[in-house]
Amino acid sequence: MSTIPTGLSHALSRRTILSTALAGASAPVWSGFAANSLVPGASAATALPTVTPKWSQVAQNSFGVCAMPMQDKTIYHYRSAWVANLAGIGVKNIRGLYANGFDPTYEMVSLLRKHGMKWGMNVIPDLGISDDAIRARVADIAARAADVCLFVEGINEPNYNRNGSRVSSTWKEQTLHKQQVLWQAVKSHPQLSNAAVLGPSLQTTVVTTSDYQWFASHGLPSYMTHAGSHCYPSGSYPDAKFGSMLKPVVDHWHKPVWITETGYSNALAFHTGGQKPVPEDIAAIYAPSAVLEAVDRGWHTTWFEALDDVDTGSKDNIEANWGLWAVANGAAPPWRVKPTATALKELLTGLADPGPAYSPAPIKLKVTAPVSDVRWTALGKRDGSVRLYLRRSKPCYDATHKVRVNVAPVSVTITTAKGARSVSVGSKVVTVKL
Repeated sequence: MSTIPTGLSHALSRRTILSTALAGASAPVWSGFAANSLVPGASAATALPTVTPKWSQVAQNSFGVCAMPMQDKTIYHYRSAWVANLAGIGVKNIRGLYANGFDPTYEMVSLLRKHGMKWGMNVIPDLGISDDAIRARVADIAARAADVCLFVEGINEPNYNRNGSRVSSTWKEQTLHKQQVLWQAVKSHPQLSNAAVLGPSLQTTVVTTSDYQWFASHGLPSYMTHAGSHCYPSGSYPDAKFGSMLKPVVDHWHKPVWITETGYSNALAFHTGGQKPVPEDIAAIYAPSAVLEAVDRGWHTTWFEALDDVDTGSKDNIEANWGLWAVANGAAPPWRVKPTATALKELLTGLADPGPAYSPAPIKLKVTAPVSDVRWTALGKRDGSVRLYLRRSKPCYDATHKVRVNVAPVSVTITTAKGARSVSVGSKVVTVKL
């Protein structure tokens, strides 16, 4: 049976319970690893573990997409087009900068209202922003955009300067102070009582465990509801870096994780350092699994990003090829739909179950497979139906050598109180209605 990555025990307690294949577990479970042996007399419901599916709509709501809504001189100035595109594939929220007093900000608020979407708001662009400016920005959100505010977020990557300049020796103290100001500002506005407050997303390639420890010892977790973090898989299976990058967050901050950036670049001609690119069809295989891996842990995830930058076609610019839609020479929409957008649409629209909050009823369920890398997620809908989302958690592309890896489908047995059935499961997410 698969083991849980060290350091993730807090986040994966439900998976831990389920992976032991104990019937009648004391805590609800909705996801897990396939067991490696069948239950004797498997048709008997009493021999099966009890599983409480998670509400499907919660899973859809947990996924968002990064965008650049304030950029008026890039392809992102076609705001109505890309917001409609995201809504059309079932995306329920975006993450991007909120700038008070800027016309595009209020255009975005109107567009999101129109499409029934939410906004995860960056409000601290850098450590140079004044305390009064943070308070004014939060006050503007409360007055003009509280209904679309999903979260407000602490500073992005305060421990790293992309221009190569030296990071301030007091970056931790400044980051802590700005987070305190943000928290206090949000709490001063009753209109924002339902908004999450994310902590700073540190640059994960340079942050150290001692940095996380310092913030914990100085009280940073008291000023957040969720720990924000970037976590790029560098061309591998979506949770490949969860242990190495997110272990210190889970261990020291003890808050649910909101992955504020993850995804795959398709710049296949890129060769030097940074994130490893993958072909578009490989990213399309991984993206639905990325949604489910976060759901399994009770986390949220935000895909980077909505649109490509303009690319000449050379595909050697790693930063220009992260989008769900490909952009040709800065042209106006419509843009080319990448396979990842198509794959996400199939998953996300299938998860939709709008309506009042719902708690699915427990079911008897066991999933068995001949290999230990099969994972599953059980999600229920208001009509009483339950769907199982299965996949093999193995990389299907070697991003270092740029070659495809064959992950052969295996026969997986799904046993419920109604009986047993077999399905073929490979790298792509397979959906089975129970």
